[in-house]
Amino acid sequence: MAIQLAQSMPFLPVFQNVQFRDTILDRAVACTKHAQAATLPILVSGESGVGKDYIVTQIHARGLRRHRPLVRLGFDTLPARSIAEKLLGATKGGMAPPAFENAHKGTLLLDAVGDLTPELQVLLLRALEYRQTVFRKSGHRITIDVQVIAMTDRTLSDAVCEGSFRRDLYDWLNGAQISLPPLRERPDRRALIRHLLHVEQEALSVKSAKYLSKEVWEIFMTHPWPGNIRELRSLLRSMIAVAPAQIVEVSDLPPAFLAEQNQRASFVDPAYCKQGRATGSIDA
Repeated sequence: MAIQLAQSMPFLPVFQNVQFRDTILDRAVACTKHAQAATLPILVSGESGVGKDYIVTQIHARGLRRHRPLVRLGFDTLPARSIAEKLLGATKGGMAPPAFENAHKGTLLLDAVGDLTPELQVLLLRALEYRQTVFRKSGHRITIDVQVIAMTDRTLSDAVCEGSFRRDLYDWLNGAQISLPPLRERPDRRALIRHLLHVEQEALSVKSAKYLSKEVWEIFMTHPWPGNIRELRSLLRSMIAVAPAQIVEVSDLPPAFLAEQNQRASFVDPAYCKQGRATGSIDA
């Protein structure tokens, strides 16, 4: 079951008590409930910064296991030995419980599965297939009940074809799939920027709402956003903090960001830049 999210975005309560909803995101989260009911794994993929963490928290918060723990195991930050210990409980003396035991009856998030080495992929597959543990005092062995959600910046199907990711592990993880597009490909870019502008103003307790000038909109609608939503939110916070007037002008943008735009302008096709340009002086 593959779910392509064309417009998914982290909709939160915003400025002046207005709340935006994304029906595509809601539908995708609803679809994953069938996977949760059957304890099928869920694979969430997309570039860094597109909102994978948000959708995982929503899957858990709206799912059947919302009253149970959500345990995160990040494969991009832990050394290989620590990953093995957390997967299998292979610590000296056997005192540290494995990740599966901590997530019993809840959700286990496997973050950055695409970064696992071939050796660790074998360990993960073994843990996923058997999911058993020993209660250390009694020696009683039980089968762990967890909802597995895997998250990755990579396209695992491509990694399988390249030989860097195991086919059997990919098949196990790919029960239901959610693919989040990058910000530059989202047709709702303008609505997303407007929404997050309000969100960041509320977070900074701005008394008088700020708006983007036509020139800033032109830049925002053609910028490739390599950092996706994470980059956008950071830039908006910076602009809101330094802009002296209600209308945010190009001069209020960070110098490093403007330097990047100038560099891009020297080799980007003008026909591309023309696409998505805003009309009007400001965005109300």
